[in-house]
Amino acid sequence: MGNSITEKRSKIFKQNKSYFSDINNIDYTKKIIYFLGILVRIITYYYGLWQDKNLNVKFTDIDYYVFSDAAKYVLNNKSPYNRYTYRYTPLLAYLMIPNFIINFSFGKFLFSSIDFLVSIIIIKIIKIKYPENKNYILYASLWLLNPLVITISIRGNADCIPCLLVLLTVFFIYQKKIYVSAFFYGLSVNFKIYPIIYSLPLMLYLNKNYLNKDNIFQLKQIKTEGIYINKIIRIFYIIRNFFKELFKLNTDQLKFSLFSFTTFLALNLIFYAIYGYEFLYESFIYHLVRQDHKHNFSLFFYIMYLTIENNSKIIPLITFIPQFVLVALFGFKYAKSNLELSMFLQTLSFIALNKVITSQVNITQT
Repeated sequence: MGNSITEKRSKIFKQNKSYFSDINNIDYTKKIIYFLGILVRIITYYYGLWQDKNLNVKFTDIDYYVFSDAAKYVLNNKSPYNRYTYRYTPLLAYLMIPNFIINFSFGKFLFSSIDFLVSIIIIKIIKIKYPENKNYILYASLWLLNPLVITISIRGNADCIPCLLVLLTVFFIYQKKIYVSAFFYGLSVNFKIYPIIYSLPLMLYLNKNYLNKDNIFQLKQIKTEGIYINKIIRIFYIIRNFFKELFKLNTDQLKFSLFSFTTFLALNLIFYAIYGYEFLYESFIYHLVRQDHKHNFSLFFYIMYLTIENNSKIIPLITFIPQFVLVALFGFKYAKSNLELSMFLQTLSFIALNKVITSQVNITQT
């Protein structure tokens, strides 16, 4: 009997020891990955300095000089939009001001630090959604040790910032902190307009019964003669039902939509008051009307190249339709069951069918 109890205790001890050993292994692996992430970025940074000094093709992204020049204008109490080709939120120029106070490479270190914050949020999201999954370090390392991510941040590109803001939006939604999530979402859309596409899956996730297809396609008995009239009336009922369901928001949806919109609107009103129409055009309107036929990997590149001189208004509309359909479809299809998958597929289809795709956009936003 005594031996039996001792054996059981020994088994439990071994299991616990194995369990704590696993935890220690995870912590050790995490430290190694973060150390490697820092080391590789330091090496890449110093290599970049060497390349900028010795080679004709510079390592530092041309946009980094644009951000920095805009920050210099702000520092001198002028508009960041005095810098030609600065087409971003003024917030980015404000963040770059320490380039002229601390060190010109401040922005590169800031973007690299944000890479680490992104990896931390990735881990937190995985722990919330899949608490039994012990591979979260592996998934975080796919971001942190990704050579493209490393190079983009060290070159001085700011696309890691909207990545962080969108992930914070998702994280705080899972935490049930709707106002905080809404704040980061409004901020992300101000920073770059493309996260607006995530509004659909986010709203669907907050209300599992929102835009229920059974309610939308629920039709009354139609007593009319003629097949065409019957179809027209059916379509009318479906459209009517859709708009009825569209405005049936629960409390979380109301909080999220109103507060995120308020955040977005407040920032835009402040910047409009300071910089005027130039802010609206360069930050938002330009990206909607932009046509680029010089360094463009878009599926629609050739047709845009052939029609660029005609200044056609129809071509941009034609290219927008398949993009809109796929983004909406993925938003509807997966949001309620898997929010991250829905947003990922939206991003992928948005980029794949965008009318302007550069190598940088293709890499960073995917």
